[in-house]
Amino acid sequence: MHEEINPSNVNDLIDRAEDPDKMVKQIIIDMEEQLRKATQGLGSAMGSLNQVNKQLANAQMQSDDWKEKAKQCLAAGNEALAKQALDNKVKQDKLVARYQEMSTSMQAQVDEIKSQVDILKQKLEEARSRQAMLAARSRMADAKSDMAKTLGGMDSSSAFAKMEKMERKVEEKES
Repeated sequence: MHEEINPSNVNDLIDRAEDPDKMVKQIIIDMEEQLRKATQGLGSAMGSLNQVNKQLANAQMQSDDWKEKAKQCLAAGNEALAKQALDNKVKQDKLVARYQEMSTSMQAQVDEIKSQVDILKQKLEEARSRQAMLAARSRMADAKSDMAKTLGGMDSSSAFAKMEKMERKVEEKES
């Protein structure tokens, strides 16, 4: 004698096997892991941006140095060296432009990652507050279910039925 397996029985077994508290805790753990990875990605992107910005500042400083050297060479009457210094300045200016372009692009990416991290933080905080609410609702549902089983399980041999029977006997004696 075995119970026939039908879809409603299977769904009932699955529903009983899934512990909402554990499932919500796992979801929050997963979200925390996503946030940790996103935060690491943000740190890495910011480090790369800082590196490019240092290279940009260095290229700008070298461009300024070549400009100053060109002025000094002109003041000393050495036009050939002044021309070489200006050629070097032009090369540095091209580097400055490339680094500036990279910096602008990377800053946009960092801003986007920051935005995503902020969204993840908000969602995590929302999930944590919903976790407490869901846990309370789950406990309440369990309590209601237990109470329904208790009240539904009462029959003629239950304590309440026995009490009523005793009351009737006492009433009969009194009359």
